Amino acid sequence: MTIRRRADRVGRGWLAFLLTLAPVASYGPLAAQAQDTALADAREWTSEEDHRHMMEQLGIRALRPGPSGTESAPNAANYDEALANPDPDFPGVLTLKDGRTVGSAHMWWKERRSQIVEDYEREVYGRIPAGVPKVTWSVAETASGTVGGVPVVGKHVVGRASNAAFPAITV
Repeated sequence: MTIRRRADRVGRGWLAFLLTLAPVASYGPLAAQAQDTALADAREWTSEEDHRHMMEQLGIRALRPGPSGTESAPNAANYDEALANPDPDFPGVLTLKDGRTVGSAHMWWKERRSQIVEDYEREVYGRIPAGVPKVTWSVAETASGTVGGVPVVGKHVVGRASNAAFPAITV
């Protein structure tokens, strides 16, 4: 599947732009090299070529192997539910990472809450790489109505991504 077809499947507009631009704009020193490569190699890529090129840009030499079908292999798939941990030992909400107990609302807001937010950014949501193009949002359409008897306001929001990092692409 080509990059263009993949972007069309996801949707036109800023999301397609970000999908094709993110590898170029997000990796600092590689941006200039990738920019030259993209301009020189303006053709339809196969899925394999696109994958190889992305691996080169990211500096990934090999992918981690998936689970093995052989039970005795070190990376065997776990099919035994007893080995899965349905009730993991999560850290206490009122216990700081250094083991101290949260003793006040101020301590919660200043210390523990920031630790939890940091964990979520790292482990759940993921971090936004440096160099991501700025997106300017505007409301294109507003509609009022009711949902389940509750009045609601719906807004159609349009994002426009900056192409300053890669001017060859029109946004």
